[in-house]
Amino acid sequence: MTTPDEERTYREDLYVLMEKVRATRAALYLLDSSGGYRLAASFGFGRTDRLPELLQRTHPIPVTVFERREPYVVNDVREAGKLVGAMEATSSTRLLVAPLYLDGRIVGLLDVRDKAGREPFTNEDLPWVLEVLRRLAERVRSLPFYAAAGPTPGLVPETSPFDQTGPVAVRRPGADAGVLILESGRSPDAPPPATTQPVVPVGPRIGPLPAPPPPLQELSADHLPTATLRLQRLVDETLAAAAGRRLPPLPAAVRETPVQRLFLEAALLFPDVVGSALTFVEPSALATTVASRRPLAADAEAALAENVERIFAKAGARFGLPAARSATPLEAAGARGEPLPRADVAAIQSSVLWAGPEQVAILSLVFRHGPGADSRDALKSVHLLAKSALGEVQAAARYREAFRGLVNKLVEPGLRRYPALKAHSYNVGRMSRRFATSLGMSAQEVEQVTVAGILHDVGLRDLNYEELYAKRSLTEDELKLLREHPRVGAHVLEDVPWPYPVAPLVRHHHERWDGAGYPDGLRGEEIPVGSRIVHLCEAFDAMTSSTSYRSVLTPAQALEVIVGKRGTQFDPELALAFRKLVQGVRPDGGAGA
Repeated sequence: MTTPDEERTYREDLYVLMEKVRATRAALYLLDSSGGYRLAASFGFGRTDRLPELLQRTHPIPVTVFERREPYVVNDVREAGKLVGAMEATSSTRLLVAPLYLDGRIVGLLDVRDKAGREPFTNEDLPWVLEVLRRLAERVRSLPFYAAAGPTPGLVPETSPFDQTGPVAVRRPGADAGVLILESGRSPDAPPPATTQPVVPVGPRIGPLPAPPPPLQELSADHLPTATLRLQRLVDETLAAAAGRRLPPLPAAVRETPVQRLFLEAALLFPDVVGSALTFVEPSALATTVASRRPLAADAEAALAENVERIFAKAGARFGLPAARSATPLEAAGARGEPLPRADVAAIQSSVLWAGPEQVAILSLVFRHGPGADSRDALKSVHLLAKSALGEVQAAARYREAFRGLVNKLVEPGLRRYPALKAHSYNVGRMSRRFATSLGMSAQEVEQVTVAGILHDVGLRDLNYEELYAKRSLTEDELKLLREHPRVGAHVLEDVPWPYPVAPLVRHHHERWDGAGYPDGLRGEEIPVGSRIVHLCEAFDAMTSSTSYRSVLTPAQALEVIVGKRGTQFDPELALAFRKLVQGVRPDGGAGA
């Protein structure tokens, strides 16, 4: 059994190793009286990581160590073989395992996971691994259990990693590129030492290692990383992982907004114009919407496409014309008569309305007789107005995306990730939108309730959420702290210039209809209706979600609880309306979708 002082010193060594090789997690297992390897210390593993307390000799990690006898690396989980389960248990993508030798026997196992930025383990890491193994061996030697026992049959290594001229990394014959075996530095031409273990064949060297690192300095008693140092490590890892990440492009503008339709059909009011078209060109597809007095014949459509291609070539786009193309006529245009052939097209004028990094919009006008002098200025104005209108559409789309991005970022504003909290927040937001829509609220009110539903628990992140949420029972002080999250959330949100009030809905989403809620003890109609909607949706998700802190109920059971508490915890009318929504019944009594 490892004492607290021993565990602290082991954790110091693990932390130093993680710093030197930029790993995110590490663990040390030591041989115990059962013949297995018991966890002596770990660093970086979380509560959700299924890190075993005891590795029996049949576990894949000890089996691999005794097969290889040297540090062994897996840089591709798809090629991990029998180690896949051990990696998946801790959501690892990189693994380095190494034996800890003492007097010719393996007395420990070093387990190192996942370098920052998803970098692979390489030869550059091995000197530090061996230096920390040497340091650990010196510590273990002083323990009575390991000093008293002699060499164990079957545990004799083919070579010790501490008595050679220096380790080299080799790739075994037939090994996949994702698996790297780190061998000791015995010359491949030297005969293997006598051993009871079979000699593992050694492949060609893949290059010399750098010089061994200098000996590690003795650590002070308070060297174990503080919260500040752990945060600094998290910052480094997160920024390294995000390096070079490209932000996704904005979604394409709506193809047939009323404004676009209006300009296409308005252009047909000019007697010289027989057709108008709006073309969106993106890396993956080209889509054209056409309004015309007469249907365009195939060769006329080809002429329009050629004109668009010439204008696109002058737009300075960063991508080429895509192979996928489509053309859609506007039914409202009521094109009549015989198809217009290319021979009857006098001219096609096109202009670029919008040119972004991944989208170009082109307006084209098709003339039967060519534009007259009296219509040239008016047609120029049509192009300018269309360009301005489309720019406003694009600006509105960017605003909506930025606004939604802000809301999403407030759910996870920092570097840490809380999947359960995020899933709950989005579930409540989606359900709040459905509920508000079913109640006939205006579009802005629906959006307001949706945002409040997504952000209702934003205050939890500043209240030690990671520890409190995982607990099944809370102390009185912890419960009091947890109940501060509506006020904290409202404080976080109140300085944001929302287009509608959000902070009050968040502040009061735990108020009760009977006045027994918190933080202000509001009752009945005093509670904002948006808060009452969010309260219902949050309670339903908390009762039915598998990630909840409470026992999971079926939807029918959760509805029974909600209806049973109408008039006390919940708005009585909203509780009944919510039941109809979940059961698929429209407010008018018909069957819902």
